[in-house]
Amino acid sequence: NDISFRTFRARAKHKTKRNKMGCGQSKNHPEFTPGKQDGKVDYRAKKAALARSHKHDGPSGRLPASIDEQNKKKQPRVLGIIPARYGSTRFPGKPLADIAGKPMIWHTYTNACKSRALDLCIVATDDARIKKVVESFGGICVLTNPECVNGTERCLEVYKKCIKKGEEYDVIVNIQGDEPFIEPEHIDLVAQIVCEAEEDDVCMGTLCRPAIDRKDVEGVNNVKVVVDRNMNALYFSRAIIPHNKSGTYDPDTKYLRKLGIYSYRADFLPEYVRMPESMLQISEDLEQNKVIEAGYKIKLGWVEDAVHGVDTVGQLEALNLAIERGELMHRGKRIKKGGKSFKGQF
Repeated sequence: NDISFRTFRARAKHKTKRNKMGCGQSKNHPEFTPGKQDGKVDYRAKKAALARSHKHDGPSGRLPASIDEQNKKKQPRVLGIIPARYGSTRFPGKPLADIAGKPMIWHTYTNACKSRALDLCIVATDDARIKKVVESFGGICVLTNPECVNGTERCLEVYKKCIKKGEEYDVIVNIQGDEPFIEPEHIDLVAQIVCEAEEDDVCMGTLCRPAIDRKDVEGVNNVKVVVDRNMNALYFSRAIIPHNKSGTYDPDTKYLRKLGIYSYRADFLPEYVRMPESMLQISEDLEQNKVIEAGYKIKLGWVEDAVHGVDTVGQLEALNLAIERGELMHRGKRIKKGGKSFKGQF
């Protein structure tokens, strides 16, 4: 009848139109290609086809990141900073002092860069001569304000410069420039303390080791520390602590000596520098005491042994003499003097 004829003609016309648009082919047809019809590429259709081919794809058409990749993204970024001041009162030019034929700062920087925890290591100095030496052996060095009172202020200045360049860090490690034989594993440990701290009020980390002998405990330049059962610092002192009634060294007491390395939560470092001097800080001449006095926590990591820094010319001479005699071991190897001395070059 007339109605059936008009219906048949409309359906035929619609089918012809679909074929012209490339919609008439079955997805199982050998000539069917998603997103490509009549020689033209439909990128929207191609993306949709790609999304359908993966069960867990999101709107972007990409597979979700693996667990390892997700954890890697969450890893805190750690910045290592080595304050190196030229104008030391007791030992001017100490960072450039010769040790086994190379400047002290070379040894410190080279060993620090072996740390697995650091994303970047920078020397912070107040003197162009130190900057020249560091850059001569391929190191990174930043000039800081000569008016900085201490190494902590230099660390903050370098950190702020990194932020201005768009570099974000979660933890800052302050590495003493006069510790040429710093252990990379110690840097890893002190960074880990702050990175993995469960308590919100743990904002700093440092290390300690068992005291060796009476001289190690009684020396006023050897800072001692007492800790609680969670390895949080209770007090730092130049005096003998714990202190008995007789006021003398007791070989049966377990004394702990603090090492010269610190880690800070990056958001705490500006606050630390702004903190006014405290009574305990001034009394002991130990800056870290103001943190405890303000109610924050400093957590310590335990190491069995450590090579301490060089404070005086006499210690440097003794160190070089031990190297000459082949008596100094570092990381299982005997340190040997080799190469031309840097002393006369800078």
